[in-house]
Amino acid sequence: MKNNYFILSFFFILLIACTNKNKSKDNVISSKDSLSSYLSLANDIRLPLKSKQQYNQKAFEIIIAQKDDSINKVNLFKIANRYYNMNDWKGYFDTSKLILERSKNSNDTANIAKSYTYLGDYYTAKSISDSAFLCYFKAEKLYVKIGNNYNLIRGNTKHTL
Repeated sequence: MKNNYFILSFFFILLIACTNKNKSKDNVISSKDSLSSYLSLANDIRLPLKSKQQYNQKAFEIIIAQKDDSINKVNLFKIANRYYNMNDWKGYFDTSKLILERSKNSNDTANIAKSYTYLGDYYTAKSISDSAFLCYFKAEKLYVKIGNNYNLIRGNTKHTL
């Protein structure tokens, strides 16, 4: 009888030990999955504005905790785009300024130019023409400098219509 308890106890401990290891791997995967889920939910037109803002904030918290690299900036631009789609101008402006600062710190000319374009869009939405022009002008100079004719042309046609 003692032998049966010993075997049963051994399998029970083994089962618990195996499930704990799997949980830690699931947490790493779920963080990546939750970022894409939060970004998707923040862009869902069927959800109320408050819910979309909360999902966007959760995605922002995940992104801001990650290493500042090119993928991080791509994800921050996604956050800014969600704010733009929600007409949340404060969130859009703050995120665009953050991307600009980080891009300047890493001498990332392409993302500096894109950040200036986003800021120009913010000032255009707020009807602050002189600031919008200045941001678009800075972006244009940088696009010329790096030879990015696509965004240079796209920016010029976007703002002359």
